[in-house]
Amino acid sequence: MQTIRSTFATARVNKLIGRAFSAAAVLLTAESTLNFLGQLKYLSDLYAWLVAIGLWSTTATFFYSFWFGAARYRYLRIHAIYVIGLVFVWPLLVNEPLPTDGSFYPWIWWSTDTAWIAAALSFRRRWAIVYFFGLNLIIQIIFSTALGGSHGPVALITDYWFTILTNGTASVIALLLRAAAERTDAANAEAIESAILQAKAEASSREQQRMDALVHDRVLTALISAANASSQAEVKSAADLAESAITKLNEVARGEAKGPVFTEDLFSSIITATQQIDPGLSASIS
Repeated sequence: MQTIRSTFATARVNKLIGRAFSAAAVLLTAESTLNFLGQLKYLSDLYAWLVAIGLWSTTATFFYSFWFGAARYRYLRIHAIYVIGLVFVWPLLVNEPLPTDGSFYPWIWWSTDTAWIAAALSFRRRWAIVYFFGLNLIIQIIFSTALGGSHGPVALITDYWFTILTNGTASVIALLLRAAAERTDAANAEAIESAILQAKAEASSREQQRMDALVHDRVLTALISAANASSQAEVKSAADLAESAITKLNEVARGEAKGPVFTEDLFSSIITATQQIDPGLSASIS
């Protein structure tokens, strides 16, 4: 039997995680924008604005998807990949010497917070881990140079592990929630498969009872009539009963014999099945 996949819980949790993350991403983007505006004096205006608008567009796209669209996780992947490119083009955006006292952080630093979590949610686990540690290492290398503020070793190590702890914790919590939802769906899928097997068994039992009733009501009646026939009329009646029984048996063999199906029973079965998948669903028949 084909495996039944129930995705109610996973889809719901994915959407909730996406909404929470996209709302937080808007706040982080606002902070990033303020830093961007404050650092424009060091940057090439045209290219900096084009890069920033591209970043804001990726954030707006996954925000819209989770709040008003179909909750597509591919937009998180696009955002994460875009931020990688943003980190590598940063040296091309710098047009004036930057402060080198260790207090300066490029405005792209705040965009990487959303990129790490986006990668954790949308990439396969091994690629998310590579992305997480790889991007963090590249960022710290940039911070150690004049293009990133010339941070000292202590600041670099502190920023590296602080990023892993904060963004890593948020990512792990989100992934644990998703894993719990997937386990719920797996349990629902097993319940559905069990219900299907039970329904098949019940259907087979009802079909056997129907066949037994057919044999009893038509076949045995025809045989008894034939055995007791003592006149031409009774023989003809027994023959008619036998012909009717044979016709009915042939209809059953061809699958043409059908019993009544009541609409209310059909709808009740649908409601029962859906509530086994998600008890929170409610329905009524009118």
